[in-house]
Amino acid sequence: DGSAPAGEWRFGSLTWKGNGYKANSPIAVRGTQIGTPAEVAGAGADGSTSFDVQFGYSGAYAAAPHGLSAEVPLSGTIDQDPDQNYTPGEVGPGVERHTIDLNGAAFARIELVIPGPDDIDLFLEDPSGNIVASSTSGGTDELIELTLPAGGVYTLIVHGWSVPSEPLAYDVSTWVVPLASGGTLAVDSAPASATVAATGTISVSWSGAPAGTSLGAVSHSDGGGLLGLTLVEVQN
Repeated sequence: DGSAPAGEWRFGSLTWKGNGYKANSPIAVRGTQIGTPAEVAGAGADGSTSFDVQFGYSGAYAAAPHGLSAEVPLSGTIDQDPDQNYTPGEVGPGVERHTIDLNGAAFARIELVIPGPDDIDLFLEDPSGNIVASSTSGGTDELIELTLPAGGVYTLIVHGWSVPSEPLAYDVSTWVVPLASGGTLAVDSAPASATVAATGTISVSWSGAPAGTSLGAVSHSDGGGLLGLTLVEVQN
């Protein structure tokens, strides 16, 4: 109902009754300043879509477009790591490195999918060599996502945990959405301000999207700064 302050928890319970039995289910909810979908999808070189935003506060509000950004593939071949363990700074079989510039990035997505028996993992190191993210799923279905990463040139490590037939060719898909607004994604309409418990609609459009998958974002801000991002993925 919009009465819970943003960031604070409220608690309650739901009581189930029937056939002489009674059970309680605890409920905990936390107020947020804004509720938006994490991602929306679109298609075509030129197109549009819309989504709703729910407000948990009253005051200034602005929506801004970022991107679209085309996929940048990182390709190579990988061998088996004999001890199946990656440690920062390691060199040798089973370790391949790529650089990713995240200066001025609002969002970054790194994805690697290879069907079959191979098990390739991903590690991301910041400019100081610290592992800040990783994806080590069984098989090779790996995904790393960063929102508002610290600026710098990062190192992506492709690690051959299990490579039955080496060398194995791979293509890592990367997208970096800029923090600076503007580009081929546009916000056509959005609420001019926020009203607690109200719902508004944001309409976006794009033109000249590159072939393949491109990624953009709509940022949501109040008078004090960024509240969140809604990703916009376009297939063309």
